[in-house]
Amino acid sequence: MTGKRVFFYGEPSCPLSLRLRDVKSSPHSFLRLHVEDQDKISDPLQSLPGLESLAQRFEDVTGWTLKFRETAESYRRRLDDRGFEESLPQGKLTIDDMSAKLPAGKSACHRVRCEELVDSINDLLGQLESSRSEIWKRDAELATAVPVVQPAEDDQHIASRLQASLNAALESTGAQAAALYVLNDATNELTLRSSVGLATHEFAGRTRPLQGALADLEALLGHAVVIEDTELLRHWNPPEDFPSAACVPVSSATTPLGTLWVFDTENRDFSTEQTNLLEIVAGRIAAELEREVALAQGAESSEYQKELAQARNWQEAKIPNKPPLLEEVEVRGWTQQSGILGGDFHSWTTLPDHKLAVSLGDVQAPMFEAGLGAANLHALVQCHSEYQSSPGQVLNRVAESLWAGSMGDQFASLLYGILDLETRELQFSAAGFVGAIHLSGSKTEILTDSLAPLGGDPEAYYSHMTRQLSPGDFFLAFSDGVRHRLATVGFGHEDQQLAEQLRHVQPRRSVEMIEQIQQWLQLDTAPDPRFDMSLLVLRGR
Repeated sequence: MTGKRVFFYGEPSCPLSLRLRDVKSSPHSFLRLHVEDQDKISDPLQSLPGLESLAQRFEDVTGWTLKFRETAESYRRRLDDRGFEESLPQGKLTIDDMSAKLPAGKSACHRVRCEELVDSINDLLGQLESSRSEIWKRDAELATAVPVVQPAEDDQHIASRLQASLNAALESTGAQAAALYVLNDATNELTLRSSVGLATHEFAGRTRPLQGALADLEALLGHAVVIEDTELLRHWNPPEDFPSAACVPVSSATTPLGTLWVFDTENRDFSTEQTNLLEIVAGRIAAELEREVALAQGAESSEYQKELAQARNWQEAKIPNKPPLLEEVEVRGWTQQSGILGGDFHSWTTLPDHKLAVSLGDVQAPMFEAGLGAANLHALVQCHSEYQSSPGQVLNRVAESLWAGSMGDQFASLLYGILDLETRELQFSAAGFVGAIHLSGSKTEILTDSLAPLGGDPEAYYSHMTRQLSPGDFFLAFSDGVRHRLATVGFGHEDQQLAEQLRHVQPRRSVEMIEQIQQWLQLDTAPDPRFDMSLLVLRGR
């Protein structure tokens, strides 16, 4: 990258002492610049060893000749006949005269393949140029024997690391003061983040508008700005009152972050080597600023994960893991959420008059909505089950509450049952897509079908069914995720198929039934993030 001395065309008779150098190719429109020297576009076929022979082999094989042509993809500067600057496009390798007749024995597909090969060669040349530039920067850093940035410990505060970088900028340029200004995109202001050698009243946090900061704007466009005499160039609006100054951009790979300034107490020039070193320092500062953002985001993410873990622990605590000790019935349940939070749950509780209430719920929604919806549904069931109500009445009241509280945008599936432990009569009601199967000896009965979900229809009405849970009988309830998972692993989607397989294996205990279904679900394979799954089993004793 070659330094360029430029004159600002405000006073043609008085050339002003200012220098701009490209940091990255970035056109600007608000300045008219007169350049004393120009970049030469070199033909890579002549400048890169081995490429000329490659071009010859290409011609031998394809019948076409490679030629270096200028393109308009990016810009370089040169002087026109009047001495004004004009844009000079960079170039790339192309096939010379592609419109010419195809070589003998070649098809149109041959032309396309040749073009693809040339594109690949140009990509490799671009990567080579990028690598050469990076190597040159490292060589410049090493050649100066200047520690561009001090080694920083992980626990060192970022303010100390920024100070070390600014001190390195002073050491590499011989300047007397340095300052880092960070760009605020929201306010279009530059904020003084760190400084060395400025007056004591220049405190961090001082802001200045980006509008009118001509030198900073030029730097943010991708140029190093060197002002040898700030008194003659006041309209460039340097941020501090020094006779001379230099400014380079501080930016990430995709985002401008701010500007790095160095100041001197005498009128002086900053060499190309020195501004190159300033760019290296600016790159290190950009890395520190990005590191700071990453650490802040990491802290937020860590706190976020902590809160998620707390929410999951709370949700798991709401799902019972110890069955009730009852002589008349054996109760078991199992729930597996697909994510940190899920929409499935199972529950049981004893009621007055020697009765047992059981429930299985399924809220189908994204993770957070599902978790909150399941907690809400569980609470509503517990609240309404405290009354002397039938299962149908409980579901109707829950449906009304969901409709009133969610404006019809929250849907849920639920099975709720009450077992009279003295009579062994089981009353239950279902809504949505939960499944239920009754196994009594050799008889198998599918008890549920697709019903209207809770909260979706204010006119929906839910009744209840009654079955006898005799000793040895099983009552199985399961969420829709169990159906989908069984279908995914090739077991089948129909409730009848599940019932027949259970009758065939004849489990003797409720825990054996759950373990058998878990085997069919193939839980040892990769979990499916789409399905929350719940099982609830009652067995009469």
